[in-house]
Amino acid sequence: MVFVAEVRIPRATMAGNPATGRQGMPFPRHFAARIRGTRFPLPGRRTGVGRSPFRRGWPGLAGAVLLGLLTLLLPAAGRAQALSLRADPERAAGGVPAVAEPAATEPQEGVVGRLLDMTDTSVRGYLRNETAYRYVTPSSFSKVLNVLRLETVTPVGDNMELTLVPRLAYDAVYDLEDVDTVHPRRGPTTILAEAQTPELINQLEGDNVRLVNTDPTDAELREVYLDTHFQSSDLRLGRQIVRWGVVEGARITDEINPLDFKEFILRDVVDRYIPLWMAKWDYYFDDSNLQLLWIPEIRTHKPAPKGTEFEQFQFLPGLDVPASGVENAEYAARYTFNVLDTSLAMSYFDTWDDFPAAFRSIVGVGDQAQFGVTPDVDFVPRPPRLHITGMTLSRAVGPFIWNAEGAYVKGKLWGTFLGAGAEVPADAVSGEVERTYYKWATSLDFTVLGVDFSLQYMTAHILDYSNAIIADKDDTVHAAFVRKNFFNNIVTAQCLAIHFINDDEWVMRPRTDVLLTERVKFSLGADVMTGDIADTGPRGEPLPGQFHFAGFFQNSSRVYAEIAYQF
Repeated sequence: MVFVAEVRIPRATMAGNPATGRQGMPFPRHFAARIRGTRFPLPGRRTGVGRSPFRRGWPGLAGAVLLGLLTLLLPAAGRAQALSLRADPERAAGGVPAVAEPAATEPQEGVVGRLLDMTDTSVRGYLRNETAYRYVTPSSFSKVLNVLRLETVTPVGDNMELTLVPRLAYDAVYDLEDVDTVHPRRGPTTILAEAQTPELINQLEGDNVRLVNTDPTDAELREVYLDTHFQSSDLRLGRQIVRWGVVEGARITDEINPLDFKEFILRDVVDRYIPLWMAKWDYYFDDSNLQLLWIPEIRTHKPAPKGTEFEQFQFLPGLDVPASGVENAEYAARYTFNVLDTSLAMSYFDTWDDFPAAFRSIVGVGDQAQFGVTPDVDFVPRPPRLHITGMTLSRAVGPFIWNAEGAYVKGKLWGTFLGAGAEVPADAVSGEVERTYYKWATSLDFTVLGVDFSLQYMTAHILDYSNAIIADKDDTVHAAFVRKNFFNNIVTAQCLAIHFINDDEWVMRPRTDVLLTERVKFSLGADVMTGDIADTGPRGEPLPGQFHFAGFFQNSSRVYAEIAYQF
């Protein structure tokens, strides 16, 4: 099962699955067990080789100048929607700006402004700095990220709109800290312990002995799609993100898009989901609607870059992902309706597993065993096809909003233990055993004395369980979220606490937002992970591969500050 949800601020609404994303909180654990074994380094810490902190100062200066120029050009772009943060506390909470009517504008000056006027294009977005400091040894800045995100909407004819969502980012942390300090070593191996070649030696850097991918720039057209509006339906074609589900943060039925784990579960919601090329069709009945999805692009979850601070897993070499196209396309359908003041939805998703199964073969055991010769273990990782049937429910009960959702998943392959004492089931194939499982979540949202609360419970259960399966039979997560606004929504204090019951781990995320102006917000917060790094042996030593989901990052807890200009 995958409990990867993002943390969004709960709202007392029957909308069920609000499209606006806020601060994120994923809940995976079974995904961790799903890929335990040979893919993870032993935990450990090590400071890096020092160097002049401004050796890369020119790239940092160039990035700052570029973002500065873009900031100056944005007002001239025109059509920047004048949204008021004070009048929109959900946007003030830190997510994607809510939709609002654009303010009346004068004809724009300059080439860009005239072009936007001619095409009737609207522009909105934000320019934000995210600076994080890891306070656990080796303490250092771990992120100085500058992000520009735009969303442009251009009418095409009478019933169509073209939407573009470009994102440009530059991380200046490498202008302040050396690479091996930003990304401390977590395992016993480095590039220096591997087989050396002249090409590899020429690539070595004094402050990056593991050749960590430290490209500080990131430019991406995250979403691009064309909306066509008909009398009773809408059609959206292009690269997009589709969100399902009603329990804030729970990834139960919300499985359409894979996830990017570059910063564990701490990334902003709009950056965590990986957009996919697809067709989405919505048909609206009088009191219900039907949504159909056709997804020809096949992608898996994206692990953090190798060697970086938040690397927790890597897919094995030779990953065999089905080719994108008509033959391997994914399909999904959801029907939403109301019964007795209760919003219900039934869904079905025919998809490839975002976590590939690691089919393994062993040569040199049994009749093939030779004295003094270590058996060879080969892996052929590829994703199985899953069939996910789901249901969601949302209902107002007095002052409470009750949300619930569940999913029944067929076709899931679970990894099994390799070694003495592991009784692999008879139906296991190459170390993988197919077992159906179900998962469900429920939440209760309410407000007391002006304080918003959201209490959540999530669990998963593997049917016909075998002790040879690496994942736990049952997996349970509790979460609580509290938020309070002060001074007419100028100051917002909030805290999220996630408790992973099986391994007694915690993720805690306190945060305070202050609106400096209607468009500028300053935030202070912390991401605190507690728990054991991994299961331990008889002498208390961490066992290779038996890592824990949140405790694995106990040495990556950090404080951070953000300042954002929204337009």
